[in-house]
Parts: sequence; C-alpha cells; structure tokens
Amino acid sequence: MTNQQSFQCYLTLNILLEKIFASVWLLLLALIIVNFLSAGYFLFTQLNTNHKVDIIKKIFTAKKNLTPDSVRLIPSFIRNELGIDGVLLIELISNTSGLSLAGTVLLPMWDKFNFTETPVGVGHNSVGYRLRDHSNS
Repeated sequence: MTNQQSFQCYLTLNILLEKIFASVWLLLLALIIVNFLSAGYFLFTQLNTNHKVDIIKKIFTAKKNLTPDSVRLIPSFIRNELGIDGVLLIELISNTSGLSLAGTVLLPMWDKFNFTETPVGVGHNSVGYRLRDHSNS
C-alpha cells in the first residue's frame, strides 16, 4: 500500500515539472528564432550602403545643417574615413547615448575629411584651411 501512495505523489509532481520544462523549451525556441531574425536584420543593415548613409545623415542633421554638396560627400566619407566598423561604432553610440554625442564624435572626423591641413594664404601665420578636392573620389 505504501508504494502505491508514493507513486501517486510523484505523478503529480512529474506532471507539473513536465509543463514547466515544456514552457521553458518553447521560450528558448522563441528566443532562438528572435535571435536569428535580429542577426539577419543586423547583417542586412550593415551591408546596405543606403542604411549607412541614412545613419550619418540623421546624425549630421541633428548637429548641423547639411548642404547638398555635403550630402554628396557622405558615401565617400563612409568609404574613406569611417569604414564598416566606424559606421557600426557611430550607430552604437547613437543608439545608446543619443544623436548629440554621436555627432560630437563624428564631426571632428568629418572636419578632418572635409578640410586639408594646408593653410590658406601666404606665410606661416595663415589661418583657415582649404577645401579638399573630392572630385576624383
């Protein structure tokens, strides 16, 4: 008689644990699916040039006014100065800390890209910089 009572006691516990394990398994399966979808979206956005240009444009419009000439130079800036990892870093800064901080990090690089270190004028006391020629980029 004792064996039959302990069997019934364990049966209820096993049914409860089975439902808990099935729920955890479904939750993990859902997380795996969401993770793969997120990784696919991440790869698509990182390999898409238009997405990179849109990120940099959004940061620039938050920090300063863009001229049509500046918008034309953004793909060259991404290709020559930032690269894929630079755009990723700027996007991470923008997503976590905001457009203002991302613009603060990005604008000195943009100024370095836009201007050469050749002073304008004659002599050593010249102030100002000459625009870089971007016609061949």
